[in-house]
Amino acid sequence: MLTTTLVNVPVEEVCRVFPDYRTCLALDQELLNGNSCFIMSNETVETENGTSFFHTYRQKLTHFGQDFVICSVYKDENRISVDKLTGCFNKEYLESNEVKDHQKMVFVDLDGFKPINDHYGHNKGDEVLREFAFKMKSMLRESDIMIRFGGDEFILLFDSQLMDAVLKRMNKIRKNIEQHFADLNLQLSFSYGVSTLENGYKQALEMADKKMYQQKSERKQIA
Repeated sequence: MLTTTLVNVPVEEVCRVFPDYRTCLALDQELLNGNSCFIMSNETVETENGTSFFHTYRQKLTHFGQDFVICSVYKDENRISVDKLTGCFNKEYLESNEVKDHQKMVFVDLDGFKPINDHYGHNKGDEVLREFAFKMKSMLRESDIMIRFGGDEFILLFDSQLMDAVLKRMNKIRKNIEQHFADLNLQLSFSYGVSTLENGYKQALEMADKKMYQQKSERKQIA
């Protein structure tokens, strides 16, 4: 595989050699000038072998008064679409071959989202969904997959074989999510169910969904 370093290469020279880089610069500038902390895009690059498709996820971080952009690029082998609001994969990812690389499925349903959406409006609701996805992804590993199943429902795919490890991890993530939104003066949490993928995603989805609703019911009784 041919690799090229662009360190200390003038921007105009990079754009001359790689014209598509101008699109990258424009997206970086849009992110830096906007109010959002992340931006997702679907991009194409013309190569000797034809057109390649990529999902690009940009995060804006501020450190000691300076803004930085972290860009993650994922090659789209199967043209799996990405949810434009949250930057998560859409649910057709479950039909892809990549699912076999994971051992556990977690079905997540937000708790407290409807009151926020009803009280503040859909624009605020969309903002909360984006923020939830961003915060959740910041706590996931590179090998983990986050899917927006629909509405305020999400699916996580892990390669972990130990159920107890997944449960402990999800409880820790939930505490961090609750604290993050509490700092924003919002009450938001989630219920979840975990299942194994050994018998395929359809059976795993049914079981995880059932466990999620069971947990949601138990949490409501405690509250």
